[in-house]
Amino acid sequence: MKKIIKMYLPVLFLIGFMTFPTKAETIKIENPADIKYVQNLDQAIDRLGDKVMGCFESKGDMAEECMCTECSCKFYEEYASVKQAYNEALKAKPEWEDNTVFYQLEGDPTGYNISFAGLKRQFNASCE
Repeated sequence: MKKIIKMYLPVLFLIGFMTFPTKAETIKIENPADIKYVQNLDQAIDRLGDKVMGCFESKGDMAEECMCTECSCKFYEEYASVKQAYNEALKAKPEWEDNTVFYQLEGDPTGYNISFAGLKRQFNASCE
């Protein structure tokens, strides 16, 4: 159960519980250079997710201060790393901006999705 929660926490916090845009398409990538961009982003999201999960575990699972959004994040360095990896990927592949990118690593049957559309919405959220 903990592993399932950990898988979804970064996504929930990074997209601020917003729904994915319906116009987003899934782009399957296989080029190792392209995979490196999304893998770097995925790893940055994982690092942020580890911090958020640790906060939840220490604060009784549902602490308001553990949430991490564009407007408020206790883990600034990790959040900034996610934004940097996102921006680097889009600089190289601007066509990913409003889409979801799917990739698989060689020898790993698991597929990975990154919603650039969802991240874009989070990073463009206005703070009150």
